[in-house]
Amino acid sequence: MGRWSFAAFFTAAGVAHFLFPTPFVAHLPPVVPGREPIVYATGLAEIALAAALLIVRPPKRRVVALLIAAYLVVVFPGNLYVAIAQVPVYPSPWMSWARLPLQPLFILWVLRAGR
Repeated sequence: MGRWSFAAFFTAAGVAHFLFPTPFVAHLPPVVPGREPIVYATGLAEIALAAALLIVRPPKRRVVALLIAAYLVVVFPGNLYVAIAQVPVYPSPWMSWARLPLQPLFILWVLRAGR
């Protein structure tokens, strides 16, 4: 159940990169070149990793979960940037800060789902 729900969540996030790219682009500082292509690439990566989490059999499923966890660690600075720079991604600035502790929870979720 946890694996399927995480895969659905991650797929929805990946699709959102294509449907609503602007807030995802805003997670990258303006000095980062190719921000929009990066957003589309990461959206595709999220969809592919979510599918892999469902398709791949153990013990390789654990590797997929570790890759997703690593991905979540790598994108965390973007969330931190939004909070510190007060980038208006969310309806209220406090939401940027409230979002930060969710990242470790997502990592725990996928690691448990990948067992």
